[in-house]
Amino acid sequence: MLDRRTIRLRASRPGAGAARWLTCAALVVAGALGASPPGPAPAAAQAGTKGTAAFSRTVLPGGLILLVEERPGSGLVAVDVAVLAGARYETDDAASAAQFLEQLFLDGTPTRPTRRDVLGAITSRGGDLSVDAGWELLSLSAEMASEDLDVALDVLSDILLNSTFARDRFEAERELILQNLVEREDNPARLFADVAYATALGDPTLRHVPAGSPDTVRALTYESLLRYRARQVVGGNTIVTVAGDVQAADVLPRVQQAFAALPPGPRHQPRALPRGAPPPLVQRQAGSEQSNVAVAVRTPGIESADRAALVVLSGLLGGGGQRLYTEIRDKRGLAYVAGASLLQMPDAGVLLAYAGTEPTNTDEVAGLLRDQLERLATEPPTDDEVARAISYFVDGQIVDLETDGARAGDLARRESLYGVAPPREYFLNLIRAVRPADVQAAAQRYLAPDRITTVILGPD
Repeated sequence: MLDRRTIRLRASRPGAGAARWLTCAALVVAGALGASPPGPAPAAAQAGTKGTAAFSRTVLPGGLILLVEERPGSGLVAVDVAVLAGARYETDDAASAAQFLEQLFLDGTPTRPTRRDVLGAITSRGGDLSVDAGWELLSLSAEMASEDLDVALDVLSDILLNSTFARDRFEAERELILQNLVEREDNPARLFADVAYATALGDPTLRHVPAGSPDTVRALTYESLLRYRARQVVGGNTIVTVAGDVQAADVLPRVQQAFAALPPGPRHQPRALPRGAPPPLVQRQAGSEQSNVAVAVRTPGIESADRAALVVLSGLLGGGGQRLYTEIRDKRGLAYVAGASLLQMPDAGVLLAYAGTEPTNTDEVAGLLRDQLERLATEPPTDDEVARAISYFVDGQIVDLETDGARAGDLARRESLYGVAPPREYFLNLIRAVRPADVQAAAQRYLAPDRITTVILGPD
C-alpha cells in the first residue's frame, strides 16, 4: 500500500505485523536534522564509520554513482540500480510514465527477447529480480549468490540500457496497467494512501502517483514515454549499489564495464510541488465493505530541523507508541486497523494517520484521528512514550537491514535523498536525541487544523 521509501508504521496487531520501515534507508528518508547534509564527495570516497557498516562511494566519469557495502561471509550479493525516474520526476506530458517504465523494463531486450528470458536469467540461478516504481526512484534489483555478481550486473544493465520498449508492448502494457488500476479501486486499503499522499502534496487528481492514474495512463503517448526514458536514464540520475560478499575494488571495474554505454548527463531535480492549501475533505467511493479513513498533513523536507521529531511523532501514533490502535481499536472497538506512516522526500513529506472501520463509524473515527493529532500539539508526550518510539526505530533497524537486498536498497535511498549518502548512524543519533518537548513543538508547527486533509474512501 505504501511506497517503499515510506516509514511504515502499521499497527493492526501490536507486536505482530507492525512493519518497522525506518530501515535506515527509510530512516535517512527522514533527513538531515539540525545539520546540513554532507557536502559533495570526491570521485572516490569512503563513507560510514568504524563500528557501523562502512561503504565506499565512487562517482564514475559519466555521473553514475557506485556505493558498495562489503559483508564478508554471507555468500550472497544484492545489486540495486536506482534511477531518478519516479512519479516526482514526471512532466505533465509524461504523467504515469514511471508505471510504464516499471512494466516495460521487464518486457525484453535484443538478447533476452521475452519477459521469461529476462526473469529466467536470474531466477534460473536461484536469484530474485524485481522492478519497482516509487515516488522518486525507479529501482531494478537483483539478489543472488555472490559468485553470480557478473550475471546480476549484465542482466540489470541490459534491462536499463537495451530494453526494446516495442510499440505493441507499450499498448499491451497500457491495458494491463488500466486493469491493475481497476483492481486497485476495488482494494481501497491500497488506494487510499495514494489519494491521501497526492492530495497533501497538491495533486488531488492523482496525475503523478507511482501506480499511475486512469486518465494519464490513457493519455500518455509512446513518443512521450521514450522522451521521458531518454531524459531520465543518464549517468547523473543513476545510482548503483552493491551489498554482500564482495570487495569494492573488484566491483568497481565490473560496474564500469556493465554500464559503459549509459549516456552521461546531469542529476535532475524533482517536479516542484504546488504550495496552495489542501482541501479540508476528500471523499471517494471505493470497495464494498469498509471505510478507510485518514488524516493527512504535508510536512517539510529533509533539511528541516524537525525531521527527527516528526519521525518520533509518527511512532507515537503508530509504531512503538500505538496511540491510534489503543484509542480507536482497543478502547472503542471501532477499527480493524489503525496506524500511521510518514512519507519523506528531500523537499517535502506527508504524515498520515489512518484507520479502517465500518461505514457507520466513519465520522466518529475521523474525529478521533484528528483528536489524536490535536493532542500531540496541546500536551507533550511522556518520557516513556518517546523512549518506546525511539527504540522501535533504532532497535528495529537490526531486523530491517538483515538482508543484503535491504542494505543495497538502503544505500540507494540515502544517496538519492541527500545527494551524498551519510553513515547510517547519522540519523539514528538524531532520533536518539529527540525529547518530548521537541515532539510537541513539531506538532504545533505542522498539525494545525487548516493544514489537515481528511480522506474518506467508502463503499459504493
